[in-house]
Amino acid sequence: MISAILVDDEVLTVKALKKIIESRCININIVGEAHDGLEALELVEKLKPDFAIIDIRMPNMDGIELMEKITERSIKTKVIVLSAYRDFEYASKALQYGAWGYLVKPVDKGKLLDMISKVEAGVQYDTHISQLKDKVNESIPLIKEKYLKQLVNGTIAYSSIREEDKSLLGIEDKNCRLIIISPGSYLNNNDIAVKLVEIAESLIKEVTKGIVFLNRQNEFIGIYNCPADPHSAGLPVNIRNALNTLLSTDVTIALSSPGFSMNDICLAYREAKIALVYKFYMGLNSVIAYNDVSHIQFEINQTLFEDENHLIEQIRMGISDEAIRILDEMFENLQAKMNMSPEMVYNCCYKIILFLVKALKDTSLGSDIKEQLTGLELDDLKSCGTLKELAVFLKLTVENITELVDKSRKTEDMKVIVKAKLYCTQNYPKDITLDLISEHVNMARNYFCAFFKKKSGENFWDYLTDLRINRAKELLETTDLKIAAIAEKVGYKNASHFCRIFKEAVGVSPSEYKGKIC
Repeated sequence: MISAILVDDEVLTVKALKKIIESRCININIVGEAHDGLEALELVEKLKPDFAIIDIRMPNMDGIELMEKITERSIKTKVIVLSAYRDFEYASKALQYGAWGYLVKPVDKGKLLDMISKVEAGVQYDTHISQLKDKVNESIPLIKEKYLKQLVNGTIAYSSIREEDKSLLGIEDKNCRLIIISPGSYLNNNDIAVKLVEIAESLIKEVTKGIVFLNRQNEFIGIYNCPADPHSAGLPVNIRNALNTLLSTDVTIALSSPGFSMNDICLAYREAKIALVYKFYMGLNSVIAYNDVSHIQFEINQTLFEDENHLIEQIRMGISDEAIRILDEMFENLQAKMNMSPEMVYNCCYKIILFLVKALKDTSLGSDIKEQLTGLELDDLKSCGTLKELAVFLKLTVENITELVDKSRKTEDMKVIVKAKLYCTQNYPKDITLDLISEHVNMARNYFCAFFKKKSGENFWDYLTDLRINRAKELLETTDLKIAAIAEKVGYKNASHFCRIFKEAVGVSPSEYKGKIC
């Protein structure tokens, strides 16, 4: 429907116009009436009708002044002017202000309907043009994203893009740098992803020309012209810090070397991808430049340690300290050299898991616990995104297994303790209830805690708390995760409750503990 208002100080004229329009113009909706210029201006501002029929001469504000006010306010209302013969000069002036025409009183019904028909066609045309513009504006981001994805993946040359499309990208073809923004957790919320792009792009545009877009799941790419201002060198760090606040999680940023043309931006993407691989060694929340790691070469056919049999024997005997020493030495060597690809490290660590299965084959440890170890897959190890996380996972597994082996050899009752502890080790981030743990070890819930205390010498809840707090300390020492994120990772949904438990156990708050490390 097309909306309209009628403005005339003569009430009978308004009624006559309304009667004609309502009886003959089915697409017109009269949304308001006014009898002077001021009243009409209020209606126009409030309703913003598609058109108005306005008398030239009215009290308080005449039709010409009313049209001036409508034009000043950039309101798109179209105007048909009513005029007596003696007001012809006023009508001419109204046409200069954009009136669609004028009608002489008394209004001829046929001329009125013809004029309304023209205005109606004009409104429909404007609506069509507006819709076309909206569609064009909606398609621009998609066109930009399509070109950018093709450029970074090397499926199109920048030189083959039309000049008018190049201007859409908003970046100059000189001294370009590419960054990959890699959030530490998957962004399933599209609104958050859009906000990430907006924040990163706004920070870039504060210092230079650039653009940010989503290339594939959880991989955001920024391309910008390297600014001459030396203070802008901290741009990637500023982006990382801002996104840490937005996402409450780690964000790793990998940088290509500077100085690329847009024709070679796919090479810059490859450099940034190579730099991103070193997140495994440098840790989450790092800013990694290709130039800082390009000299490192991954070696082929490397082994993590020389004496596999020695490690197996320590595990079979339940000697935790020596087994952990071997693993510590292995991971320290890896961290120092960074000479093995993450894929190879994962594979070698998976071999250690297989060694554990082999080591436990002939022990008295329960078959169900052996099955839990056997059930560990390579993907379980790959869920550890960094070398430090992998080391913690593997050492914790070995430490618990060697401890369990040692205790299981002493008494059959310890099988229950072993099973309970292994369950805790693998599920401490979850909500472990007395019902769950009792059911897992096939024991009455009223008896389990007393049994655990008697056989292991420690309170079950104290054991679980210590396990979680020790893991929290490791995360505080090795990551930049927020306190709330660490709390959730170690099984506490409430950060305040976690902080209270941590302080009771360690003597200081998590923030104070983090501060002492730094």
